[in-house]
Amino acid sequence: NRFERAADRYALSGRGWCYVDMSEYGPAEQSFLSALQKAPRFEEALIGLAETYRFQGKRPEALKYYQQYLDHHPDGEDAPTAKNAIEQLKE
Repeated sequence: NRFERAADRYALSGRGWCYVDMSEYGPAEQSFLSALQKAPRFEEALIGLAETYRFQGKRPEALKYYQQYLDHHPDGEDAPTAKNAIEQLKE
C-alpha cells in the first residue's frame, strides 16, 4: 500500500545517509538509487545521491542530482545546499 511504499523509500534513504556518515559511498549510492526507483522525485534521496557523488569527486553526477533536486523542489529544505554546491562544483 501507499504507506508501505513511503516507509520503504524513507528506510532506504535513511540507510543511505548512514552509509554516507561512514564514508561507505558504494552502498550509499545503491540505497539512494533504490529509494529513487520507488519515488523518482524523493527529495531525501536526490540530495543524498548528489552529496554521495560530491564526496566521491564525481562532479557531473553530483551536478545532475543537485539540479534534479532543484527542478523538483525549488523551495525545498535543502535548496540552499544544492544551489551552493552547484556554484562550488562549477568553479
